[in-house]
Amino acid sequence: MFVTNYIIRLDDACPTMKKGNSLRIEKILDSFSIKPIVSVIPDNKDKTLNFSEFDKKFWLKVKSWQEKNWIIGLHGFQHSLVKTASKSILHFYDTSEFTGYTLIEQRDKIQRAINIFSKNNIEPKIWVAPKHTFNNITLTALKQLTKIKTISDGLAVNHFTKDGFTWIPAQLWNFRKMPFGTWTFCLHPNTMKERDFIKMTNFIKNNRKNFIDLNKTELFPRKVNIIDKLFESFFWFRRKIKSKIIIGKI
Repeated sequence: MFVTNYIIRLDDACPTMKKGNSLRIEKILDSFSIKPIVSVIPDNKDKTLNFSEFDKKFWLKVKSWQEKNWIIGLHGFQHSLVKTASKSILHFYDTSEFTGYTLIEQRDKIQRAINIFSKNNIEPKIWVAPKHTFNNITLTALKQLTKIKTISDGLAVNHFTKDGFTWIPAQLWNFRKMPFGTWTFCLHPNTMKERDFIKMTNFIKNNRKNFIDLNKTELFPRKVNIIDKLFESFFWFRRKIKSKIIIGKI
């Protein structure tokens, strides 16, 4: 029997996030009792994420999310992206906050990030790399410095176990009904428009039974299979075609 599971991930939570959008999403999710992954930037330095005045009570907000069992994600350190020639595990972009840095440098970033969470009595449960870009050195640093055993990333049809972590794939950026598998909808609240909120509400209303609570879901050890590999190949092929269309080569 094929089962379909949905997860919502909210990216780029920081003191200057767009407060109106964040509050609206929170109200929608609470009305359906959905527990999302929320990716929190410990010390944001990315000026493109300055959508509101700096919120001095931001960490109290994060604390409230944690208290109602939202899954807090460690979203890098400062969201400072630098161009790199080094390859990430996932080749989404050629900029990264981690890929291209040494183990000592990556450990420093992660330790400083964890210190900020600890100072505010927050325990991140999951790793969410800015721009999906990180490498095996990042995984080593996470193992050495944190208790995190779950990664929100990867391209597969279902969760899988690899390199000592459970990977919950992050494959979709728009709501769409899927026939089977575990699917994460990666949302960016700061840039959502009215139509996005309407689509989100309607989709959840029509598919509420398929949304899972990671706090109550047992993710058994699982290896990547042929279906996962076919999906990954299709994903990169489709992305390549769309890229060529955008730059006018097709």
